[in-house]
Amino acid sequence: KLAMAFDPSRFKNVRSEKKIMPVVLLLDVSYSMNDERKIDYLNEAVEEMISSLAADSSKKEIGFYVAIIIFGLEVRTHLRYTDVKDLAVRGIDKFTADGSTPLGKALQLATDMIEDKDETKRNWYRPAVVLVSDGEPNDDYEGIMHNFIHSGRTHKAQRISMAIGTEADTDMLSRFASDGAVVRAED
Repeated sequence: KLAMAFDPSRFKNVRSEKKIMPVVLLLDVSYSMNDERKIDYLNEAVEEMISSLAADSSKKEIGFYVAIIIFGLEVRTHLRYTDVKDLAVRGIDKFTADGSTPLGKALQLATDMIEDKDETKRNWYRPAVVLVSDGEPNDDYEGIMHNFIHSGRTHKAQRISMAIGTEADTDMLSRFASDGAVVRAED
């Protein structure tokens, strides 16, 4: 007869790992963001998001890693995934507005980042992608956005839209959002 006894020593080196929630910010820093203090609202919204996520990360057993992709004069990864607690301490430089609004290229860069399992780890939660824009892209973004929403790892992402400015194109932004809702940065 085999005796099954509880042996707590078998569990000495077992650690629970903090789960990571990746957050990708897609920030419109195009020239149109100079109107109506839109770039100021964008900067304030990013600062508030970082602060809020850092506070939540401290209270919960989840770590938020933030990546930032900017699109305007250029499309580039402004920040690779970084622990939000580090961002809250060091802060993020203010963004300035210039150039066109190549949303399609920004979505393609975000797709590449999320699909890359070395960049967006497999054991992380599904990413949250936050599009902050006045909703006036001027490149061929429709097909890329459709693929982002409906295929690959990106279709599982939670998509959030934040409108900047009173005349933001909320139609495009609501099509991007998972639930169709658009948050206004001014609020």
